[in-house]
Amino acid sequence: MNLCDKILHIRFANLLSKKLFFVIVPLLLFNLISSLSFAQCKDFPFFLEGTWEIENTEGLSYEEWQLSSDSILVGRTYRLFGNDTIFFEGMEIRCYEGKPCYFMNAMMNNARVRAGYLPIQITNNVWVWENKHPDFPKTISYQLINDTLMSVWFKGAPDDATCVDFLMQLSKP
Repeated sequence: MNLCDKILHIRFANLLSKKLFFVIVPLLLFNLISSLSFAQCKDFPFFLEGTWEIENTEGLSYEEWQLSSDSILVGRTYRLFGNDTIFFEGMEIRCYEGKPCYFMNAMMNNARVRAGYLPIQITNNVWVWENKHPDFPKTISYQLINDTLMSVWFKGAPDDATCVDFLMQLSKP
């Protein structure tokens, strides 16, 4: 390799390292900043983690929540039929702008859509999330009665009598 080739090689290596620097460093900073903002989520509902039993006239159903990171709870509802499992709903609570936001499927104009719900009340063990746009539910509420018992209800509009409510008993923490 002659002197010109060596200089060109060094310049190319320097240019490549600068480009990598300007690509990798911003990505690392973005990941650091976003993880810090998630970690600062106020009033995150860690108490939901575990498997909760829901007893009704059709038998037992379950609502299960697992912590997938320090700021994301992933939930699902299901029922066991012998060796079969039928899944009903997938939910998620994730920190967004410092607040725990609830995501689930909702009905809107007779179609299922993924909807996000913002917290409107977090006091005295009562958590209420709201989204005024779907037909149902418009509010999702959880009330922690004690460490192993919770009341849950979904409502339509305030003037709408449509309400689904049930109790959940913690079966596996």
